[in-house]
Amino acid sequence: MRLVGMIVVVLFVGLAAWFAMTVFTQGSIWASDVRNSRLRATSSLRGDILDRDGNLLATTAEDGTRQYVSNETARRALSQTVGDIAGMSGTGIETFYSATLLDISSSLADRLGELFNSARRVGSSVQITVDGRLQAYIASVFPEGYHGAVCVINYKTGEILAMVSLPDYDPGDLAVRSDVEVEDTAYLNRCLQGLYTPGSVFKIVTLASALSNDANVVGQTFSCSGEWDWT
Repeated sequence: MRLVGMIVVVLFVGLAAWFAMTVFTQGSIWASDVRNSRLRATSSLRGDILDRDGNLLATTAEDGTRQYVSNETARRALSQTVGDIAGMSGTGIETFYSATLLDISSSLADRLGELFNSARRVGSSVQITVDGRLQAYIASVFPEGYHGAVCVINYKTGEILAMVSLPDYDPGDLAVRSDVEVEDTAYLNRCLQGLYTPGSVFKIVTLASALSNDANVVGQTFSCSGEWDWT
């Protein structure tokens, strides 16, 4: 019996340690999950989302409604990056940083203070490295009718400057109603969730090599008449 008791204690301690570690590593993801009832129950207003230059990408009006950039092209171009309050874009800031935007991790004293304070608490703001104007421009010149993605990264710092994924959707529609019809895969961020072979991506390496080794490469024209039989 003593051995059985020791085994039970060891298993219990191991389970507690595993649970504590899981909460530590996954807690922020759980808190940001759209199924978290505290996200809907909290009375605080969502904080702002800003681009790298401090331009507002999303904010909360005084009446509590969520508002995005007024320009439709920019709003749609930023849709999967900024996300929406319905959580349809799982990789968007609205979803992944819900706990921060709503500040649901506030202390018990802060929550009690809300009951006696008429002013509604506003969550924390989130500033991202994306350039909103650049992202809107890329979307505006993207070939019409095509699906794809464009990701611009500062290779020195790793900062993502633009992350366009098409087709896109209008997050402003989801802020006022839930029965929104969008194009298939519009909620998918192809920059983060798409899996592609590195075919055309490797052309960047070829171009970089050409620019480094041939000073006249920019003014030259190259013609390829070869073909590769995959079968």
